[in-house]
Amino acid sequence: TPQGFVPNGAAASWRSWDRTEPPIGAKVLLEMYSRWGEVWIVEACFDELLAWNNWFWRRRRLEPLGMVCLGSDLNPGAAQDPLAGTHIGATLESGLDNSPMYCDCPPSNASCIDSDDLCPEDGRFFNATTRHMESYDVGFNSMYLMESEALAV
Repeated sequence: TPQGFVPNGAAASWRSWDRTEPPIGAKVLLEMYSRWGEVWIVEACFDELLAWNNWFWRRRRLEPLGMVCLGSDLNPGAAQDPLAGTHIGATLESGLDNSPMYCDCPPSNASCIDSDDLCPEDGRFFNATTRHMESYDVGFNSMYLMESEALAV
């Protein structure tokens, strides 16, 4: 996107403008380069992957520790998406769509996953002002660090 992130979803006439995907592009690029040694693919993708990594640092850094968090921005491009700026939109950034891990439903209640009130807006850890999940997801931060390291190589 012009903002510097990979959209979470896209189709012929629609894309998500509020949230991204888990950061794994640079790691995949590094593995491809390590396997085949083709410089052209690094040259073709590096700048966009660096912009995506920088976008995380600018848009998803959560204080006080400065690690990245999940979020869903409100912006003009996201106006058509009912999940933009919501708790559900933020959790979709994890790549673990519909996971009860980010919701208030008890783990023993599998039917909660299929309900219309999955992850209510008053869901734990979601800040409706910043549109961020106020928690440090170990898996997501690990992917971000892996991505940063792959870009540094």
